[in-house]
Amino acid sequence: MRLLTFLRRHIEVSAIVPALLVLLAAAWAFTWYRGQPALEVGPILTDYLVGLLPVALLGYLAWRFKAEYWYDLDAEAEKDLHERAANGNKNALWVIVKDRLEWLVMFGVLYFAFSSFAGATTPATQCTRDLLVRWEITSQQAYVRRYQSPIWPGGASGITWGVGYDGGHQSAPTILREWSAHAAAPRLSTTAGVIGEPARAALPRYRDIVVPWAMAVDVLEASSIPRYRAAARRAYGRHFDAAPPGVQCALTSETYNRGEAMAGSRRVHRREIRDVCLPAGDAECTARQLQASCSVWANDTKNGPGLCARRRAEAQAARAGA
Repeated sequence: MRLLTFLRRHIEVSAIVPALLVLLAAAWAFTWYRGQPALEVGPILTDYLVGLLPVALLGYLAWRFKAEYWYDLDAEAEKDLHERAANGNKNALWVIVKDRLEWLVMFGVLYFAFSSFAGATTPATQCTRDLLVRWEITSQQAYVRRYQSPIWPGGASGITWGVGYDGGHQSAPTILREWSAHAAAPRLSTTAGVIGEPARAALPRYRDIVVPWAMAVDVLEASSIPRYRAAARRAYGRHFDAAPPGVQCALTSETYNRGEAMAGSRRVHRREIRDVCLPAGDAECTARQLQASCSVWANDTKNGPGLCARRRAEAQAARAGA
């Protein structure tokens, strides 16, 4: 009975904690499904739990700030409200919900305030930016000449702009958020999910849009690189965090190009990096496997030479940054 009473009086425990546990289990299951080794299970769960610590800290700070600068229910008032809500008083229930919503607003304010400090350029970020600019658009001069307006690179690509930003493989809300500084962001968001020949057919509707170089680089550094670095970390596991900046740079660029998948004979070199090179902290091993993956495109006379050259450049970055 005491437990039931506690849960009724603390909806943040009875509702939020189970939801977090479900999300944690789902995240682990998804990671395992994507091919993480069985021995990674413990560390993976630990990583997710550690990741919840800053969330818990922000939650506590939000509660303290709310109590100090906004409004807070004292213990007696909250106890009375919970008892009245349990007896069917809708007004009391609304006051409790309103109190939690105010906390959520304060949490959001603190989250965005702290996240604004996360954009500092690191050696790995600078290296990744240089690799992506080189292999997606060649140079700033080439961008100004050829890529300021959206293009369709071909194949299964979507309409692409900026530094290799493929709208077809993003969601509309993501495009709206990451390109909010551009006046045409609502139009660009309509490219979400459009890939292949439909993207080619739709391209003329977007060719009048111009994306300045400075904005393209801003989105690359603030959004694309962090997103694909996180994708590389998911693909290559927890040992990615301890890898030298050059290795992180190389694998982020490679994931930007190849995605997160690890299954199949075409990705044997990726699995070798994940299971052998990174746990051993061996940058040279990573570089060798990146170069060896050129065999995947040995019979592709159209795209193979360019992709192999990119893998060699990533291998060089892995060695140089070690």
